[in-house]
Amino acid sequence: MPARGQPLGGTGNMYYQMLADRGNRRVDLRQPLRQRKGIQSAWTSYKQLGVQELADIEDGLAWLRRQPWADGRFGLDGWSYGGFMTTYALTHSKSFAMGIGGGNVTTGGSTTASTPSA
Repeated sequence: MPARGQPLGGTGNMYYQMLADRGNRRVDLRQPLRQRKGIQSAWTSYKQLGVQELADIEDGLAWLRRQPWADGRFGLDGWSYGGFMTTYALTHSKSFAMGIGGGNVTTGGSTTASTPSA
């Protein structure tokens, strides 16, 4: 599930096609704060980047969990601010099995996660 906006539909993304060929389903959640609805919608993230966006993502996951085709394993990916949101979600939520955050601007101490040894 990408944590960034991009056009829905169409073909040509070989990465997403490869995931589909391997039985993965992809859902593009549109975070309300990312829909350019003006200063009022952006105000909720003032001095707390990621908090409201993660709540929005987890609302989407609640819907996904109720779908008969969902197996309960969710991954997240994103680039730039979506990469930040991926990293933030992985370190502030237990909802995701994996994530790939690219091009994200973070400080190591604020997003460092520890994983238990197997």
